Amino acid sequence: MLGASPNDDRMLLERPLPEALSLYIVQVAGIFIIALIFIGLFIVAFSIERATRAISSSNPIGPTGGSVPVILSFIAGTASALLVGAAILFRARTMRLGKDTGEQDASDAIRHLDAAINAYNEENFAGAEHQGMASLNAFQHLGVIKGIAEASMVLGTTFLQVKSLDSAYVYASGSLRHYEAINDEGGMARALSLLGDIAQIEERFAQAEEYYRDSLTHMRWSDNNWDIITTMLNRAIVLDALGRSATADELRASAWNIIQNETKRGTPRKHVPLATHHASIIRKPIKVG
Repeated sequence: MLGASPNDDRMLLERPLPEALSLYIVQVAGIFIIALIFIGLFIVAFSIERATRAISSSNPIGPTGGSVPVILSFIAGTASALLVGAAILFRARTMRLGKDTGEQDASDAIRHLDAAINAYNEENFAGAEHQGMASLNAFQHLGVIKGIAEASMVLGTTFLQVKSLDSAYVYASGSLRHYEAINDEGGMARALSLLGDIAQIEERFAQAEEYYRDSLTHMRWSDNNWDIITTMLNRAIVLDALGRSATADELRASAWNIIQNETKRGTPRKHVPLATHHASIIRKPIKVG
């Protein structure tokens, strides 16, 4: 099983504040600059008009000679202002298109991630690998660390299912590094549990026990008790393999208490097989539903 799937911890893809404000700032600045240009042109035109009238009164050059330079200046200034404004608005439009492209990329990345999870749950592991890779590439392009961690987690779990343990380890380790980078306790717990599963299959029991123990430490932040139960029972298995049966029995007893509390308040249908399986490991009957 995938454990706490990335769907349980939805990614929030937000742009940094300076990027989110950049388009607005450019647009406001463009309007402000255009307004200043027009004010400046008006002052210049007014000054030229007054100077021209003063010259015309002492040396007339015709009935319209004084106003022609003013009109030409104002037209030229207006054209310049429009060109500047057009350039600024074009830049703003370019930034808007870039933002739209980024949002589309994020949407594609999440769509691929959801498709990978659905394929995994349907035991279509080839599809899960394909969609997981597409999601990972998209999140790497965007630089979204949370997304990279989630996609790597799905890939690691998928490769574990098909017994490609080297690949599973690579992606599980990568997932852990990225969760650590953003201090995601729940993510770290799941990645460590996955690394424990890999080590257990490879019969590296001491290392598996360490992974599971560290995972349970981070799971104090988790609200998914079924993840905690699964990790506790997996740790009990490797403790038995290490000859530490007393500690393993204590873990199984603690897991049993959590299972009882969970089933008393109602077990979601998707967890019924898991609860029954865990009860069989502990060798105690359990009523679920």
